[in-house]
Amino acid sequence: MMLNKIMTLFELNSLIKEAIETGTPDTYMVTAEISSFSINQNGHCYLELVERDEKTIIAKMRATIWSYSFRKIARQFRAVAGTELQKGLKVLVYAEVSFHELYGLSLNITDIDPSYTIGEMTLRKKEILERLTKEGLLKRNKELDLPALPLDLAIISSPKAAGYEDFMNHISNNPYGYNFHTKLFRSVMQGEMAEPSILSSLSEINEKAVQFDLIVLIRGGGGEADLHCFDSYVLGKAIALSSLPVISGIGHLRDRTIVDEVSHTSVKTPTAAADIVIQAVRDFEVRLETLTEGLSGAASGLLEERLGTLIDRTRNFNEIVNGYLQIESKGLDGMASSVYVSGKVIPVMLERLRSRINRCHSLANYKMGEQARSVEGLSSELGRSAGSLIKDIRSLLDGRERSVKHLDPRNVLKRGYSITTINGRSIKNTKKLSTGDIIDTALFSGALKSKITEVITNDEKKADKV
Repeated sequence: MMLNKIMTLFELNSLIKEAIETGTPDTYMVTAEISSFSINQNGHCYLELVERDEKTIIAKMRATIWSYSFRKIARQFRAVAGTELQKGLKVLVYAEVSFHELYGLSLNITDIDPSYTIGEMTLRKKEILERLTKEGLLKRNKELDLPALPLDLAIISSPKAAGYEDFMNHISNNPYGYNFHTKLFRSVMQGEMAEPSILSSLSEINEKAVQFDLIVLIRGGGGEADLHCFDSYVLGKAIALSSLPVISGIGHLRDRTIVDEVSHTSVKTPTAAADIVIQAVRDFEVRLETLTEGLSGAASGLLEERLGTLIDRTRNFNEIVNGYLQIESKGLDGMASSVYVSGKVIPVMLERLRSRINRCHSLANYKMGEQARSVEGLSSELGRSAGSLIKDIRSLLDGRERSVKHLDPRNVLKRGYSITTINGRSIKNTKKLSTGDIIDTALFSGALKSKITEVITNDEKKADKV
């Protein structure tokens, strides 16, 4: 290779520019993904376009939309696609190849076809829905029971969003005067920061799930544009797996987003979301009133039934008592008649009784006289017999006294006999004695204490004699 001359870098870049512009003179239709997007103070839009092979970037190039074209392109794209031009979108651009000596190679975009992006977004949304369905997540949040009394609300929104203000005004000034407790989890609700911001709020709420009844995700106030962030698989999965029911009201009237599809309940506006919560509490109150009325009616019916039973039993009791009183009344009438008759009979019986008492007294006096005379005769005879009997008894007692004195132990001991005892009991035989026992011997004069060294029975004595 021959080198003709030495060139400056500017001269080389100028040569490249001429070659590129000469070799690529046409406007080209290029499909790519916007990987970065910015607008400077002059209104020029700077992009970086990439092409991916699954997750790997295989091509990259800078692109520019000059301000005089960008305003028109952005307006048309928003009107047709329903979202702003932003990072992450796939686009079909009309572009010219440009090379600048200082800034290098880039594309100069003259137009963007929003229908291509709509198709890509639709296809992408379809793929996300199919994936969520396959993973069993699409209806998971819908299967949660909506609380019967949702008074504690976790709200995901931007504090400056008009939709948030509408929601709070509507729920605070509800016609029934219900007192709701709300906590705002501040989130970015549009642009490339929306997804990580909402995910962070969902995570924080689920860590404190016991404090809330449900989650309300509201946006509103931004028209229908810039809903691209709500068509995220990651965000859809997080909502599906939430432990609390999610009501979404992100303020759009066209197609449903992935967030709408996976939420427990989806409405078009934040105000409609507030109506759902208010109506849920109202339904609970109506059910409570119905149950109260039913309970009151049942109680009244039961009281009437028991009152009727009581009245019937009282009536039966009265009949029984009246019958009993009639029977007793007849008995009392009979007794009264008996008493009346008795009033006439008693004086006669008393007179007869007095006569008999007088006769008894006379007879008793007579008998007592006879007995007194008989007692006097018996007393004289008894005196004579008693004197003779006493003499005989006295002679007998003197003989007995002499016999007792003869048998006195002291007199027996005096004749040379002794009395042997063991533990205070007299010893009559040797059956209960054994060697080593201590025995006491009483003499006429003194006593002995002995220890048995041998016990000889009557049988042993006979044997010795033989």
